[in-house]
Parts: sequence; structure tokens; C-alpha cells
Amino acid sequence: MEERGEQKQEEQPKRNTWRRVILALGVVGLIVAIIKGGFWFHYRFTHATTDDAFVEADLVNVSPLVPGHIAQILKEVIQAIALAKAQTDAARAKLQQVERDYQRYKALYKR
Repeated sequence: MEERGEQKQEEQPKRNTWRRVILALGVVGLIVAIIKGGFWFHYRFTHATTDDAFVEADLVNVSPLVPGHIAQILKEVIQAIALAKAQTDAARAKLQQVERDYQRYKALYKR
């Protein structure tokens, strides 16, 4: 009978050890699930989602005036375009100044 009592006492710590291991794994799994769920919850409410999405846009056909491929764009051409734009802006500013002067002289002449 003593052998049976000793055997039960040896089995008890083994059972407690396995219970603790299983309980620890369960707690760790629960913590991981809560963290993962928190990330999912945060993502779900901060990002838009849909299962019926489409893009609406206007289509415009772009075609060249001359057939062929562009082989090279010369630096001088780009500089000439920039210069033409600068000159156009300067001319536009000069035109506005002349129009203002005209309106001013016209108002002085009417007096």
C-alpha cells in the first residue's frame, strides 16, 4: 500500500507541471490574440475597405501630330522653350503696364 501512496505522490507533481505548462501556453496565446485583435481593430477603423470598388474617369485619346518615335530631346530645345516662355511672361507684364497707363491717361484726358 505504501507503494501506491508513493506512486500517487509522484504523479501529482507531474500533473501539476503539465497543468501549469498548458495554463501558461493558454495565457500566452490569449495575450497574443488580444494584441493581434487590437492591431486588426485599429486597422479596420483607420482604413477604408470595400468589396465593390470601381474607378470613374474620363478617357482622353492622345495622339501625335507627326508619326514616329522621339529619339532625342536636345538641351537647346528645352532652353529655347524656357526662354520663349520667359519672354512671353515679360511681354505680358509689359502689356499689362501699358494698359494701366492707357487707362490712367484716358481718365486724365476726360477731366
